Amino acid sequence: MNQDNLPSLGLVMKAMAALLGFSTFYKAFQTYFIRRAENDPVAFLHPFIWEATGHFATLLLIPLIYLFIRRYPITGPKRWLLALLHLAVSMAFSIIDTTAFYEARLWIYDYFDLGSYSYGNVYYRYLYEFQVFVVLYWLFYGALHLYAYVNENRKRQIRTAQLEAELNQARLDVLKTQINPHFLFNTLNTISSVMYENVSAADRMISLLSQMLRRTLDRAQHQVVPLRDDVEILELYLEIMRARFGDRLSTCIEIPENAGRALVPSFLLQPLVENSIKFNPVAGERVAEIVVRAEVKGNWLELVIEDNGPGLGPRFRPGTGLRNIQSRLDHIYGKEYRMEMRNKPEGGLNVTIRVPYTPADQESVTVNGELAEAEAHHA
Repeated sequence: MNQDNLPSLGLVMKAMAALLGFSTFYKAFQTYFIRRAENDPVAFLHPFIWEATGHFATLLLIPLIYLFIRRYPITGPKRWLLALLHLAVSMAFSIIDTTAFYEARLWIYDYFDLGSYSYGNVYYRYLYEFQVFVVLYWLFYGALHLYAYVNENRKRQIRTAQLEAELNQARLDVLKTQINPHFLFNTLNTISSVMYENVSAADRMISLLSQMLRRTLDRAQHQVVPLRDDVEILELYLEIMRARFGDRLSTCIEIPENAGRALVPSFLLQPLVENSIKFNPVAGERVAEIVVRAEVKGNWLELVIEDNGPGLGPRFRPGTGLRNIQSRLDHIYGKEYRMEMRNKPEGGLNVTIRVPYTPADQESVTVNGELAEAEAHHA
């Protein structure tokens, strides 16, 4: 039982007060009419006092029971021991509650001079109330557990909807990056400049642009993809950039086979590399260098993107692409990831992302407590 999904104590007290209040009048009237039917009439005040004291004593103990259940849910490797502990507490709850309302009735009858109050054979009365309050305790525990389950399911649906919406937005952002007028102008201008000198090169660039847009659409519906698939889109993007910048752009991608199988959020690498190219201007004989590498470290996948650009300035603020990546990582991995951007001592920027390692051959990945289907083959 996730404590964050439990109802607040205030909500529990309001619900229990309403439920016990209704039960008080219902059972009081029931007793009143039964006694009249059995030719043993009694004033309604008496069954009302009996039920009100029992229900009020229960209501006073609800906060303690709630806090105990919240503190010691029956989960984990010690759940059987915790179940026995709850059983003992439910028995103690029955004894305390029965004693409390019994003493309250004696005091009320004496204080208001209502005559003598008889609870019958106290031994058997305690046995009777014992089964009632033990069952009530476990019903209360079950109700809290059901509320937590429904609340978690609702949150899961909201997270799934948010994730799908953000993935759709990521697809649109990537497509917009590829087909925005500036990008198309530079690409088509490069193609135009070489098409008469090198027709095959121009044809290849057109093919690369087409492939990249097609792959972007093909991968758009997946929440996570194997890293090797994300590298494919990145390679197509870099091929176009190399055609534009020539020898002034140097790239190195080091992805071992086991890292290539790792599932990562779709469209993860391309925006980060694009960011490095955008803020790493090439001029004259200067060469923009970008390195992308991945490594599996135990149960973690570590991705590193480095460049030799100016690094982060004092007024740096993450743009839409970086914020989008951060948000998707939050939704997919919760707190089980790390993303760090820092300037290198020798100059340039280092972006390190560390996420749980899940091989693509498992065909699914845990997404913030859920299972999300992944594309597990190399298309």
